[in-house]
Amino acid sequence: MCGLNERPIISPLSNPTSRASAALGRPSSEWSKGKVLFASGSPFAPIHDEAGVVHHPAQANNAYIFPAVGFAAIPTQSREITDEMFVLAAGAPRQTASAVASGVVFWYLSGIRAARGCWLAA
Repeated sequence: MCGLNERPIISPLSNPTSRASAALGRPSSEWSKGKVLFASGSPFAPIHDEAGVVHHPAQANNAYIFPAVGFAAIPTQSREITDEMFVLAAGAPRQTASAVASGVVFWYLSGIRAARGCWLAA
């Protein structure tokens, strides 16, 4: 993976958490030397590698799309949600530069309301 991609993406979307492949986060961080962007269907705690660097496994969850659609549709009084709207929303800023540099893929669910301004702007 690292031979083909500067920052490979590994995204096992197993749910519920009791069925999740928790072991994938640490090994993927190890073989990629911290370059992997890891997002799972379940939440996982940050991973500390051998050098002491903290990696943040993301949770790829449909909870991210529903607030964005609602926050955008209501104030714009949209009568429909088109594919083009989803494409535009996909290009909206999703994270700070420092978070991206540290491998954070998605906003933390605890900060989802803070992200709505980015979605409305899109």
